[in-house]
Amino acid sequence: MSSDDEAPEGENFQCEHIITESHEQTIYGISICQQALAGESEDAFLFATCAINQICVYKYTVIDGKSSVKLIQSYCDSDDKEYFYDCKWTTFGNTTILAAGGLRGVVRIIDIAHQCHLKPLRHLGSVNQIAFAGGRPTLMAAACSNYAVLLWDAEAALCLANYVGPDQHKQGVLTVDINYNGTFIVSGGLDNIVCVWSTQYKEIMENMAIAKKGPLFKEFRLSAPHHVYFPVFHSNTIHEHYVDSIKWFSDDIIVSKSADHVYCIWKFDVGQKEPYILFRWHRTQKSDIVFDVRLGLSVTRKLMAIGRLDGSIFIWNMTKLPDQPNILTHPESKLMIRHLSFTHNGHTLIGSNEKGHIFIWTSALSYFAEKLLNFHASPPLDSCTYEGIDSGSQPSKLSLYFDFLLATCTDISFDEYLSSHYRNYTNDLIKQSEIFLWNQLNGKTKFTCGILPNSCHFQYIDTQWPYLNKYNIHSQREDIQWSSIQHSIIDNKQIQTQNLSIINSIVYNECNLGENISIHNSIVGNRVTLGDNCCILSVDFSKEDFHLTLPSDVIIQRIILSLQRTSDTSNNQLDVYTMIGIHDDVNRVFTDKNFTILNMSWNQFQRQTGIDIWDLWPDLQNDPEKRTLANAHFYPVLHFNNISSLNDDLLWLFNPSNELRQQWKSSWRLSLNDILIRADLYKEIIRRQDLFHRISRLKILDLLFLHGSKQKVDDSYLALLKQTIADGHSKEILDAFDRACLTNYNKLQTLSCLFSAIANTLAELAGGDRAGVRSGPYLNREWQYALSMFEEGKYLLSIQHLIKQRQLWMDRSDLLIRAARHYDGKLGLF
Repeated sequence: MSSDDEAPEGENFQCEHIITESHEQTIYGISICQQALAGESEDAFLFATCAINQICVYKYTVIDGKSSVKLIQSYCDSDDKEYFYDCKWTTFGNTTILAAGGLRGVVRIIDIAHQCHLKPLRHLGSVNQIAFAGGRPTLMAAACSNYAVLLWDAEAALCLANYVGPDQHKQGVLTVDINYNGTFIVSGGLDNIVCVWSTQYKEIMENMAIAKKGPLFKEFRLSAPHHVYFPVFHSNTIHEHYVDSIKWFSDDIIVSKSADHVYCIWKFDVGQKEPYILFRWHRTQKSDIVFDVRLGLSVTRKLMAIGRLDGSIFIWNMTKLPDQPNILTHPESKLMIRHLSFTHNGHTLIGSNEKGHIFIWTSALSYFAEKLLNFHASPPLDSCTYEGIDSGSQPSKLSLYFDFLLATCTDISFDEYLSSHYRNYTNDLIKQSEIFLWNQLNGKTKFTCGILPNSCHFQYIDTQWPYLNKYNIHSQREDIQWSSIQHSIIDNKQIQTQNLSIINSIVYNECNLGENISIHNSIVGNRVTLGDNCCILSVDFSKEDFHLTLPSDVIIQRIILSLQRTSDTSNNQLDVYTMIGIHDDVNRVFTDKNFTILNMSWNQFQRQTGIDIWDLWPDLQNDPEKRTLANAHFYPVLHFNNISSLNDDLLWLFNPSNELRQQWKSSWRLSLNDILIRADLYKEIIRRQDLFHRISRLKILDLLFLHGSKQKVDDSYLALLKQTIADGHSKEILDAFDRACLTNYNKLQTLSCLFSAIANTLAELAGGDRAGVRSGPYLNREWQYALSMFEEGKYLLSIQHLIKQRQLWMDRSDLLIRAARHYDGKLGLF
């Protein structure tokens, strides 16, 4: 699945199956049976196709999360000159029926279960389309080329009404649909006219009653179709070309399409002469006029689909009109998609083209969500639910990220999935669950990431460098409660800054923040000033030995470059800073009058900095149409006689000097495109993780110090501590506790909190509650020296001995829990 730039948002479908019928002719009709299959899963269904004089019935099933399609029945009409244009499913009582009609004007009624033909329905002209009423499944409407619409009781094979007359269609009727209750019929044709017909006339109602009696009654044999000459509504203003597809969306809302690619959603009212247009839009497609291209409509999910000449499919979310459609493409779909049909739940879409190809698309997110819901009853995953536990299953816990979502990834092997360092197997059941998830999800579910413009999400490192401005640094949505500060260290007085967004960052107390600031994965030191509308990403300004001032309206990011390795053990790495203005469009060409660099026009930028075209685009001096900010050699990476820094590399552009200008010109510079190609995303993630756990350690210590000073604290540090240990940072947190103990050795209340935290860390490393009883003896001779030093008031010496002794007890879980008991034992001394 793919979507182009004009369709960034929509329903995500993935092509699951492609079927090629042997005739390789245009498939004009395709229909999905909405009746549930007995003994099959809810995902299973039947669907049928019709082309030339053949009808094929397929069965789609899902077993153990794997879907399959099988041809179960095939029909060939005895008339070689027959050409079926449409087919539809219905039911006669509990019997599943398939109807198909076409060129010869004969609608074949097929009993699928008994594999036999029932009485055919004969028309005077070709049958272009048929439709059944969902609530009255024996009522069938037929659109005929002899300008007529016919209403049938298909089970009784009795024609109930003939809609034809002076105030109706004057050319062939191409499309027809009947509403759920069977009270109204809507039709469209070659004359551009849309008509709505009523089925509630007295004579038609009498014919319906006669049809129920059956052919043995005299009234049945003498009955004749009632002629209706005037529609209850008609209009020639909705469309200006052939109306080739029309459908009821609800009892009074109709969706129609014409051959010139005009789509209309309109409201019908018997008392009105003109329709009430809800939406009307036009999709230009090389000015081609193509008719007999039919809409696919999912009332449940409010989706509308249409095929295109190039083999792609447009899908609109009807609740978000007039938003752009999502566009589905497939490398093997290059021909016109004539007909589309949704399943009853809208999760599967089937289309056919002019070479006998059938494409089956499934909704990726819906498929994944349904899979997750079904997992709760599937062993061994039922052990994660109360139903499974109450049924006798052994309890187990799984991670949404590392067990479920990781199993859907394409760039990880089965062995890597099972050997992840996040794994902490407590029983064989968890490993069995992960093997089950891998078999169910890997290679069967595909996810993609994209930018959602309406959510105003700021993009980090991305290969497409989207348009950035101050309005998408912070979300503007009001229907979601947002927290502007997440997992960060910041003084309360800094929070008073207007429109502040801080994620996974440390902000020192003495720095100066402007308005509308965004700080992500960064450290901002005391000697830093950030201007208004400023966004910084992955930077560390804590080590600057001078006052650093960042201008307003810029986005600054530090990116790790991975250079070519000279050996297997080498670790060549460079940090490079990038800076763009929030009004810059990095893909805008140089010749565009709105082209900017750092929010300045080219002339202003050139006068201020002394930088020329050949400095930025040495290989595009004679090709201005290809120059963009994205391919400008703008960002210094290496200097011959100096160390790269943000101030010397980029900030000088706002306060130019000859020395820094010459240094910039003599440096080795890269463009944004070059930087993105060489960006080491893995190392960037590791750096962010390290910062995350550094912040966790600071938060834990802050909470412990607050407890130690007997201040009331609502938060507990245990959740952060467990996360730190689970992520493999236990050594770092123990070192932080040790340094805090050595610094606060004479503050006994604080020391008691720190000892308790060390004991909790050791117990968690041992396996938590699974490691054994936490309480127990704590007078081992190897720990006695530290105890005696503490009793004598030599706290610093005691702490040093505890640290040294603990490091000898870290090899086994039993030693860890015993070491935790000795730290717990020291708490009694306080």
